[in-house]
Amino acid sequence: MTTQTQTITIHYLLSDAGRREALKRGLPAQAMQQVVVDPPPAVESQVWDRAVELSDVSSDGKASVVIGHKRGMNSDHRCWSTYAVSCVVPARYPTQAEDGPEIVESREKQFDAPQDAAALLAWEARRRVDVERVLTLREASQKARESKEKADREARDRASAQEWASLPLEWRAKADGVATCVPWSNDEKAPRYEGPLQTSGSTLYNREVLERYVPGALAEARAEVKRLQGEEERKRNEAEARRMAERGTWIRQYGSPRLQRCLEEGIEVGAAYRDERLALERPGWRWEEKVYGAKSEPRNPPAEAFQLLDEARATDPDAKLYHWAVEHDREECQKDSGEPCDCPKYVWTGYVAMSSFLGKAVIFGGPEIEVED
Repeated sequence: MTTQTQTITIHYLLSDAGRREALKRGLPAQAMQQVVVDPPPAVESQVWDRAVELSDVSSDGKASVVIGHKRGMNSDHRCWSTYAVSCVVPARYPTQAEDGPEIVESREKQFDAPQDAAALLAWEARRRVDVERVLTLREASQKARESKEKADREARDRASAQEWASLPLEWRAKADGVATCVPWSNDEKAPRYEGPLQTSGSTLYNREVLERYVPGALAEARAEVKRLQGEEERKRNEAEARRMAERGTWIRQYGSPRLQRCLEEGIEVGAAYRDERLALERPGWRWEEKVYGAKSEPRNPPAEAFQLLDEARATDPDAKLYHWAVEHDREECQKDSGEPCDCPKYVWTGYVAMSSFLGKAVIFGGPEIEVED
């Protein structure tokens, strides 16, 4: 017959008062106390059974009960990992508050007198029941809070979607897409924007929310977007047809023989057509893209600049005056000469007149330096 020799060690803490009480009784007075529970018949079977139920058993077969904390010991299973072990001990039973059960922060348990195994195990059993009750109430409160937040969120989303659906269709649909945004604004005190929506900016209505709550209104807006896009494409095609017809008419009336032959053969002559028409209808004007330099707003222009502007307006009444400058390329100059460049910063500065012709920017006057094709 095999004799059972396995024991269970109970670990608990004594307070200052508890350590003084241990001295009075002639017992060990260290803060960390141990009580060894032997199997029956050394103790009552009820005490042993409770110790077994509450114990943790390590992989090497050592069993222990840490009072007030299920995980409070080092891997060697002999002592707490720190003196101020964080115990899970409810200070009192949780009470029902307006927003759910009130959860009291945990505290460490220190006994004010040495304890026997039966008292320690009874206290730990009650603690675990209390902790389970706290956790159950906390979980129920969390679920209730999440359920309420979900319901509130759904109510807000539904109201937002219905608000969007109630707006005029022309506010919700643009040629570039379904409109759900308002203009950007950094003024937090500005009144809420009311007017046609945009497809970009600060998002006011969530597309997924619209899909969920007002799919019919969203489908209506998408259909309107398609209609508007088709209308714009039709207008573009008509404008292009008119432009091509105008080009053909002009080439047949005023174009050079080469340009007319290209038109007859169906050869693309867009650039040549623009060049010939500019030279005929705007003599003295050039394409801006072919002139070196950059424009800037005029400042204190001389009288000669206004003379240039008047001359330009003789052929284009919409001409405007600008300052024009061509910077010297110092890097290229130094690369060519092999010496530091001490040339003037600008190759040319002065005033020009500018306008547009056939949808492209044109310039009157300026430097004779042109960009090579």
